[in-house]
Amino acid sequence: ALKGHCHKKWKLGDANTATIYYSAAQSISHRVDLAASNKFMTMVTLRPNEISNVLKLRTGTLYTNKLAFRYGHTTNARCPLCKQPDGGYHLASGCAAMRNMYTDRHNAAGMLILKALRAGMHGSTIVQADVSSHDKQTREGLSPLPREIPQSAMPSTVDSESLAQYNHPDSRPDITLYSTSTEGDSTRHRYTLVEIKYCVDTKPEDQHDNAETQHAQLLAALMAAPNTEAELVTILLGTAGYIYKETHEHMQKLGVQGRSLSSLITNLHVQAVKSLTSIVSTRRHNERIKNKRKDYYRQSLPQDRPSSSSANPTQFAAPNKTSNISKRKKHLTTAYPHQHHRKKRKKR
Repeated sequence: ALKGHCHKKWKLGDANTATIYYSAAQSISHRVDLAASNKFMTMVTLRPNEISNVLKLRTGTLYTNKLAFRYGHTTNARCPLCKQPDGGYHLASGCAAMRNMYTDRHNAAGMLILKALRAGMHGSTIVQADVSSHDKQTREGLSPLPREIPQSAMPSTVDSESLAQYNHPDSRPDITLYSTSTEGDSTRHRYTLVEIKYCVDTKPEDQHDNAETQHAQLLAALMAAPNTEAELVTILLGTAGYIYKETHEHMQKLGVQGRSLSSLITNLHVQAVKSLTSIVSTRRHNERIKNKRKDYYRQSLPQDRPSSSSANPTQFAAPNKTSNISKRKKHLTTAYPHQHHRKKRKKR
């Protein structure tokens, strides 16, 4: 009776609520847009495996070496690609061997945000975007923007050497907005640095702190200039499709509103869901390749190799090519008997 009453109110069913995944999701629920984050469950455009991978990642059941070791399927719990401790979120965003996949996911989300900003109220103030190549921006119908912050958009107090340091690929922001306004006899300069980060869905604060550390020097240099304001806007996206309430607020501040904002939020959610399946599929493919290489090298090594004194000189001789050819013909005859007889009839 109690379970039936709770199910009517909370829709918990037979779920186990005594897990760390459930408690972590509950602790972050006040920051999450639940309707946008769970939209994948009712979208007919998504494939079943894409929905399944998201649910597995959120509930800790995505199969990795961490679970394989727990089930006794492998001898260690480390990632087969990078040898670091494995897990669902390691696969989704922490494996060094999958870095290119994470970059592609980041750039795809960056292009969605850039297109929305260019069509918004402050689109004309964008001076830099490091979310894709010029060719991709052109294909999307956008005029290419420089990947580095131009010197002309910086205060005179920032020299070229300091700007080169701020424009390093690991330091520069994803998007920079720069505008000026006149107040009396003075001109005010305003900079908005936009950083896009994919994060562990239940721990967005980690990537938020990383973004602040990444751009701390650039913000300090901008704010040290006279009549200058600068702020950092960090757009956090969950690797399992979480959309946070602050994302709505940030995009509205950046000039994206109404239907454009709703469409952007949905597209970002779908992009995260589809990217997760692409990453999982690539990981599985790389695992199979690595296992095949291991099997090949294991089979190529001689088994119980005798000492040099008792070794037979013909034991390690080169294989006989004629025997290999006869084995190949025998395989073809067994596997494709109809084709083999057809070839014989043609020879007659």
